[in-house]
Amino acid sequence: MQFYKLSINEVIKETNDTTSIIFTLPSSLETKFSWGSGQHVMIRVNYEGEYLTRCYSISSWKSLKITVKRIDKGRVSHLVNNSFKVGDLVEVSAPIGKPLINDNNIHTRTTLYLFVAGSGITAFFSMIENILVAQPYSRVNLFYRCRNEKHAIFLKQAKLLEKLYSNRFNFILSYSQPRLFDAVSWHKGAISQNDIADYFTKYAPSAQRCEYHVCGPTSFLNLVSQHLTNLDVPEILLHKQSFEGNEVKADNIQQAKLDVIHPQGTNTIEVNKGESLLSAMKQQGIAPAYSCESGLCGQCQCLLLDGDMTMRNNYYLNESQEEAGLILSCQSYPLSSYVRISRKGN
Repeated sequence: MQFYKLSINEVIKETNDTTSIIFTLPSSLETKFSWGSGQHVMIRVNYEGEYLTRCYSISSWKSLKITVKRIDKGRVSHLVNNSFKVGDLVEVSAPIGKPLINDNNIHTRTTLYLFVAGSGITAFFSMIENILVAQPYSRVNLFYRCRNEKHAIFLKQAKLLEKLYSNRFNFILSYSQPRLFDAVSWHKGAISQNDIADYFTKYAPSAQRCEYHVCGPTSFLNLVSQHLTNLDVPEILLHKQSFEGNEVKADNIQQAKLDVIHPQGTNTIEVNKGESLLSAMKQQGIAPAYSCESGLCGQCQCLLLDGDMTMRNNYYLNESQEEAGLILSCQSYPLSSYVRISRKGN
């Protein structure tokens, strides 16, 4: 993957533990860095002599911006939040992954429901801006759940959009641990299926076409997804992202013999229990092209020919591609003692 040195134009403290970085994009790179809402970039940093690469959502529709929450033992997230400053040069890749919006026709009429918890808002804020500006007949309903107002990312920006697009943007806050003076527009404390049902009663779809995006920890994702399933929402219109990924039970994961078919021939290698296919192939020098290693970019996809696999995260392949046997090797773990795959590329 190619990286480009971009200068930091602005550093914005969104919350005490979350920082946005806006990069200056030279005119010579504008075509290469054209992006759609929902895409990501990789950044590469030198951390105490070791090069580390991380994948972050582009959190703005108009400017090349990433928003990074500091996490425990997260070396890159600590570096971004504590050390990045205006004028620094950062190695950044061109955008990767699939855009969440492929239709900017001004006549499009869509009702978009976003159920987002915590830092998941960073992946969707560019989509909110995109739809409100480019699709004047579409509506956005944002249900945002976080600990309290102190931890609410993009709170000021969301409230501004609510004023500017009051007839098309509904912004609902839900705090799990509200402070005494926190103002909440909908709900405090634990939420239930009844709360989600009440929400849909109040904010019923106003267009024939609806899309639903749910992003957050598994418990939140399951709660909302179950209600949408009860409403007979088609799977193709329901997009889910879990912070924790799909549960991969250690008891089900197998040590496996892996046959890798590639343009130069076939290699047989061992995959240790708990090791992804990509990790095993990297150790043997036969890995396909790869980038994010998070299930986002799709570069490491392979074709499963024999054996059983499970994927921890998949934010790239659609249902029909999975049914055709495509897998993301960075997220794939053997469920059988023998697996055979066909690898793309050289």
